[in-house]
Amino acid sequence: MRDLVTDLLDAELRLELLLTWALHEEAEQLAAD
Repeated sequence: MRDLVTDLLDAELRLELLLTWALHEEAEQLAAD
C-alpha cells in the first residue's frame, strides 16, 4: 500500500512540474509577442 501512495505522489508531482513548465513556456510565448 505504501508503494502505491508513493507512486501516486510521484505522478502528481511530475504532473504539477509539467503544468508549471507548460504555463511558464506559454507565458514566455505571450511575452514575446
